[in-house]
Amino acid sequence: MTARACFFTVCGGQEDYEFLLGAIEHHAELGTHLVFDTTPVERARSFRKLPDSVFWVYDPSFGSGWKTFRFVAALQKAIALAEKLFKPEVLVQLDSDDFFSLGAGPALEAGKEAVVELQYVHWMPDGNPYLFGESEWHRRIWPAGRGVAVDQDPAWPTMRTYNGNPDTHPLLKVPAFLKTIRMDLLCRHHLHFALGEKAKDDEIAKMSITGWPHGGQKVEPEAWPQKLALWKTEGTLPSSWFV
Repeated sequence: MTARACFFTVCGGQEDYEFLLGAIEHHAELGTHLVFDTTPVERARSFRKLPDSVFWVYDPSFGSGWKTFRFVAALQKAIALAEKLFKPEVLVQLDSDDFFSLGAGPALEAGKEAVVELQYVHWMPDGNPYLFGESEWHRRIWPAGRGVAVDQDPAWPTMRTYNGNPDTHPLLKVPAFLKTIRMDLLCRHHLHFALGEKAKDDEIAKMSITGWPHGGQKVEPEAWPQKLALWKTEGTLPSSWFV
């Protein structure tokens, strides 16, 4: 039996809308989805024809931009809403420019009882997916309603890359009674550097990803969700299917 998983995404609008909508039907095959849209009022958009599994909440009160955006507070609100509205067994933190492959089932199942660490697969401008170093093991799947929480990382303000915003690098706080496991399943894919205007922005990657940008290990490609693939090959924006 497949775990009852709820994806939750904090979305900041603009191109993030395109990435998110490009995979939103794909993720509907894996579970429910809470979209927490924090886009400033002057840039906010609304969309129709979303999958029935999606609940879209708009709240522009968290600011915008990496140096001022209250990311931790937005994540906390999104988690609370996802648990209240969907009552899932498993929560999955999904960034707008990520997609999970349909083969993610074992990781979702494991997330019923443990926090799951997965390698981040980064798709690069050359069109290939790569793994980087130790920095790219991330905890993005965990049991719902078991006390796992997101908070500010007290170590972040002491790091050389600190940008003045204590909310930029959230810390996942795991209760002592829950175990954390690593899985070699390559099911979490990041398209930030492979598509759209975002591909030009690797400021954060330079500071935080081990081996960036030429030290990655190429891995087998995974088929992209259809609307993301059409954006890449034909320039058709995913949002055009939902307005």
